[in-house]
Amino acid sequence: MTASSALPRQFPSRVSRMVSALRATLLRHPWLAGELTGRPALGPNSLRRSESALRAAVALTPDITLASQALGAVHAYVLGSVAAQQALRRAEQR
Repeated sequence: MTASSALPRQFPSRVSRMVSALRATLLRHPWLAGELTGRPALGPNSLRRSESALRAAVALTPDITLASQALGAVHAYVLGSVAAQQALRRAEQR
């Protein structure tokens, strides 16, 4: 990406909505983070979400591998953030 090129306007909002929804779901269902860190279940809903996220990431780079790696980093960040928040909640309950 060059300094003269701009991010597509919809990219930040699309990714932000996806990440916010994932985080909210993980906080509502504490067991889910552990499931997502293991072998993924490739059902129709997970494939739909993955394809939607990849479409948003490909707006940044035509390299699908790089786009997928960027999404993986964001996903790992959200999982780690939620895991830390859940650990803090458990510690406070003791």
